[in-house]
Amino acid sequence: MALTKTKKRKRRPDQFRSKALSTKKINREDFSLEQLKSFSNLLIFDNQIYREYIASSNGILIGFDEVGRGSIAGPVCTGAYSCSTFYKNPHDLIQEIKLARQVISDQLLTTNDRDSYYAETLCNDLDVADDLEQINFLSALLNLEDSKKVPKAKRETLTEALIHVPCLDQDSHLFYATNFESAVTIDEIGIVESIWISMTKNLINIISQYELMNGYLPEKIVLLVDGPKMIKDLEDKIKILKEEYLEIEFIQIAIKKGDTKSSLIAAGANLAKLARDKHMTEISLKHKDYGWANNAGYGTERHYLAINKYGITKEHRKSYLSEIL
Repeated sequence: MALTKTKKRKRRPDQFRSKALSTKKINREDFSLEQLKSFSNLLIFDNQIYREYIASSNGILIGFDEVGRGSIAGPVCTGAYSCSTFYKNPHDLIQEIKLARQVISDQLLTTNDRDSYYAETLCNDLDVADDLEQINFLSALLNLEDSKKVPKAKRETLTEALIHVPCLDQDSHLFYATNFESAVTIDEIGIVESIWISMTKNLINIISQYELMNGYLPEKIVLLVDGPKMIKDLEDKIKILKEEYLEIEFIQIAIKKGDTKSSLIAAGANLAKLARDKHMTEISLKHKDYGWANNAGYGTERHYLAINKYGITKEHRKSYLSEIL
């Protein structure tokens, strides 16, 4: 799954930005200051890394995370995400989100403000429905956090928002990828190596997207990897998959609890979580007794009872079940 974001969103004139933001009190019911602060902190974390490592070069920042590490059935899934708006224009994005929340709330814009907003939209020949959809996507970004804490009902809207982040400058980019490594692979090489291989495949995918969009390779890539360890032997893994990409300078930063600190890691985690949950729901149709649509392959009581009664499937990780086999 991959997408290159190339559509440029027209910016609102200042007259539709400053008045409501400077004089209106934010209604707590419609606009959570805690959510805004949390999302801002995620963006600022990545912005600081961007300014330290790649601001003066042709490079990109990518966040990596995995889901399904502890599951006893199904694949492990990794997600990778790179959005320049997140790490290059965090303050502009926050302003866009504030405006979006105000447009949604009847209490926060006067009738004249609202009429002016829609008049400006129509004068620029933008489709109103499309513009309103973008406003909803911006609001949904405030749900970004550790994927384990995002309610299932909100995750699909959040991931849609993550792949529709507006481009706020001429050099904006948005790339993402997810990848599965099967239970068979996990049994053969272990969970950690499977995760690293999966992350490397996502990296290759995103570099390919970058090359397709720009016609050249980035000079430098900074990988933000969730957890205490970096991807082991990254260059060797890249050499096997795409040797010509070794001319790029790769910098890895391992970040403990990265999905609570980095917007890019949190985004990658949520994309992976949605993809894996959907996959587990699909394969549960062939193996209806194990409850995978609900337990996502984790070792719940029902799951173990089903294993005892019906045995294991090709989707089960035998290395995880060695004690009961």
